[in-house]
Amino acid sequence: MNFSSRLLLYANEAALPFYIVHYPIIVISAFFIKGWSDNIPLKFLLLSSISLTLTLLVYELLVRRIRMLRLLFGMKVQKKILASTVNKS
Repeated sequence: MNFSSRLLLYANEAALPFYIVHYPIIVISAFFIKGWSDNIPLKFLLLSSISLTLTLLVYELLVRRIRMLRLLFGMKVQKKILASTVNKS
């Protein structure tokens, strides 16, 4: 690809943490869903939607925002720019 977009940058940064976090979430979710007596396609759709939602939530709320987790997942630590230093004349 010869272009860049916000979605592409977000997905590029999220690729490794998403890959690492999704497996335990799928295993835990499947543990609770496997005993249900529903049909298999319904279980698959439910497991897929639950795991995608929970993985994105964990990534967005924990991994992206906690500095130590960013380091553990191999992401660059973002520096916070203080408003007072930006607005100085």
